[in-house]
Amino acid sequence: MHNGLVAFYGYRGELYGEDEVIAVVSLDAPGVFSILAQDGDPRPDVPGSVFSYFANPAIHNGRVVFLGGEFGTLSSTYTARIDDPYTLYNDSGINNPVYSHLGVSTPASQSGVAFIDSTNTTHFLGLRNTPLPCGTGTFGFENINGFQHVPQGGDYLIWPARVNTLEYDSNAVVAFHAPAGQLNCVATGLDTIPIFGGPFGYFSYADTDGQDAVFIGYEPTVSFDRFQGVYLRDLSGTGEITRVIDTDMDAPDVVGSFGPINHVTFDDHLIIIEACAGGSGGCAEYGFFGCFLENGQPGEVFKILTTADRIDGRVIGDLTMSPAGRDGNQFVFDVRHNVQDASVYVATITRASAGCIPDLTGDGVLDFFDVSAFLSAYNSMSAPADYTGDGVFNFFDVSAFLNAFNAGCP
Repeated sequence: MHNGLVAFYGYRGELYGEDEVIAVVSLDAPGVFSILAQDGDPRPDVPGSVFSYFANPAIHNGRVVFLGGEFGTLSSTYTARIDDPYTLYNDSGINNPVYSHLGVSTPASQSGVAFIDSTNTTHFLGLRNTPLPCGTGTFGFENINGFQHVPQGGDYLIWPARVNTLEYDSNAVVAFHAPAGQLNCVATGLDTIPIFGGPFGYFSYADTDGQDAVFIGYEPTVSFDRFQGVYLRDLSGTGEITRVIDTDMDAPDVVGSFGPINHVTFDDHLIIIEACAGGSGGCAEYGFFGCFLENGQPGEVFKILTTADRIDGRVIGDLTMSPAGRDGNQFVFDVRHNVQDASVYVATITRASAGCIPDLTGDGVLDFFDVSAFLSAYNSMSAPADYTGDGVFNFFDVSAFLNAFNAGCP
């Protein structure tokens, strides 16, 4: 998702998996979509081959990148512009970083993170068998099944990296600062799990807003109910690691604790988590939970939507967050209602007080008492005065409050 446009793949046939397409829809015209590629279209890089499956679409500045291929053959990464359907080419992802394997699956073959910058220059990061930027060990084999999107925030890319030749688990969270051309570790197995104690065993999924990082971390013990959590740390990897949620923590508006955590995204001071919650097995419900940063620290965790809810009056059988579906406080997700029916939605998440933010007293009137409440919060450096949400109390917060106060409320 980017600038109000959503790229997705879906099925037009009566059966699941039948007649796949890559398409784009605008938030200004929901339900009206443009098809960029579909089953049976010729693959531009493989003469005589046609598309029969797609995966992992993303969009940036009107250009879509996706995985495509024909069953029984190797897949490729393609891009297409929304104003020029069916003109496809294979270029490893313009302005969109991807995991990309660079050889066959042997101990000596290369793999890593590949992306093409705005000057059309290809960069390869974390190549297999090259040294880690911290501690000991080398980068391992990343992905032998095509590509996955690497989250990008500001000038940073971030991903959980595998360590050593054929290591299965990701044992470090690595960030790359593009202007400086510098790799560094955000977290490793040498770091201690907050509250739970002991070292991290491995990591999955990480994201960044360009200033801080969030990631999913696990304990080393392998078991069905393996402890895991979502954690926050600065991108330098030198600051304190802070818990956002973990599987020992009660889930909001659900009876029981969090269960397996599958995905996390981070943008615009908002962390969104896809996870199980509740019940004896920790998965009575499955869905999305959110957490805004307050003064640079995780605030209260809240429930967004789970399989216990209905959407547009319809049953929610399953929920999945789009891997590249975040844009500010909006995110894309798909809902499977039953075996045949599915939908794509965009959620907009706002703070609970967003209806009238400068009404700090909550009495529905903007007056001296709201100004006094703001100044009191500012002097004590508490959350209501951090209007910019950057964790710093300064002139910009005062200016933002006065602008909102003068603008009034609906």
